[in-house]
Amino acid sequence: MSGAARHSDKPKTTLSVPADPDLVSSFVNIRVAGIQACYELWKSRGAEFITEPIRNDIEHKDASPPSIDRCVELADVTWYFLKTTDYACKTVPLTVLLRCVSGASSRKPELWLDVMLDNPPPPLEAWRVSGWLTAAEISDAKSPNSQSIRVSEILSKTAFRPTSNSSEVETAFLKEEIGGRGDDERFFKGRLEVSPSDRQQILRLSLSSL
Repeated sequence: MSGAARHSDKPKTTLSVPADPDLVSSFVNIRVAGIQACYELWKSRGAEFITEPIRNDIEHKDASPPSIDRCVELADVTWYFLKTTDYACKTVPLTVLLRCVSGASSRKPELWLDVMLDNPPPPLEAWRVSGWLTAAEISDAKSPNSQSIRVSEILSKTAFRPTSNSSEVETAFLKEEIGGRGDDERFFKGRLEVSPSDRQQILRLSLSSL
C-alpha cells in the first residue's frame, strides 16, 4: 500500500500509510449486518485486524445478565472509589521529601532530599531536587544503586554562615539548621534524572502522603 495521488481540490495534500501502525490520528466506525461474517470475509481478502470481533455475550449470545445485587455491589464499589479519590484529585502534591534512614538517628539535623514535582514534567523527566547529603554519598562514578543528578550548585555549611545583613530570625535558623551540620555534609541543587519506573514510584510516594 502506498501514498495516494494528489487531487485537484487538495493540490498540496498526499495520503500515506502511517509510519507507526500503533499510532493513529483518526478512525472510522463502519456498521455491518454480520460482524463475524464481515471479519472472515475481509480477512480472507488480506485485511489485517488488531483483534477479532469482541461480542457482548448478553446481547448476542443470550447470556444471563448480572443480578440486581451484583449491579448494586459494582455501583457501590465505583462510588466509593470515586469518593475516596476526590481529595487526591483536588490536592496535587508539589514536593516529595526523602529522608535518610540509615544512620539517621545519629545525625542531627538529618539528611534529606526535596524533590519538586514539576507539572508537566520537564524534558528527560528531570525534576528539580535539593537537599543535604554527605560528601561520601556524592560521586561522579555511576553504580548500580546510584541515582543520576545534574548538579547546578553544591555548597558546604560554611557558605551558610550569617552575615552582618542577616536578621535575627535568619541567624537563629542558620545556627539551628546549619550549625549542627557536619564538615562532611554538602547542600546541593540540581535536576534528578528519573526513569519512567522511578518516576511512578516517586509519584506513589507523593500520593501516599495525602
